[in-house]
Amino acid sequence: MARVPGEIGVAGILSYGNIMNRKSAASVTPSIIRRAVEDDSGGRHFRVGTEAKSVWVSLHELVHDERRAMAKIGETGIPAITVKSKNIVKEALERQTEFDPALVATRPGWVRYNIYVHANGDVQRPPDDDVDIEVIVTFQPDPGWSPIGTLQEWRKGLDRLIPGNQLVFCT
Repeated sequence: MARVPGEIGVAGILSYGNIMNRKSAASVTPSIIRRAVEDDSGGRHFRVGTEAKSVWVSLHELVHDERRAMAKIGETGIPAITVKSKNIVKEALERQTEFDPALVATRPGWVRYNIYVHANGDVQRPPDDDVDIEVIVTFQPDPGWSPIGTLQEWRKGLDRLIPGNQLVFCT
């Protein structure tokens, strides 16, 4: 992703001196924006944070629940506490002009008629899917919903309990 002129970097926000001196903060790299995507409905989503940790935040979330969005950003190590530091983060997001196309799953469920995102973050799509678009999971996946075993093992276990049952129709 191309850098935006005057882009504000992590070091600029983490450095107290740079927060107080916006001119120098605007020239520091690397960017706090790790990735920017636009979903098929025109919604904009940003991967924000440090190199070590980042989170997804949507423009909708920033507009409608700024407190929650800034708390998420703060968990990455970027201090978004004062009005001035929050404004630096928001200005960096506002200046972002390049967005990659993507399907964005903000919760488990269908993201398109043939693409399903499970609660554990797994994406299920048909193998012959001709749509070449990335699916991005922005919610916190729950590993408790991860599959255990295989379908064959499950069928074998059921067959011991109800041998030859024709009602077991899973494929």
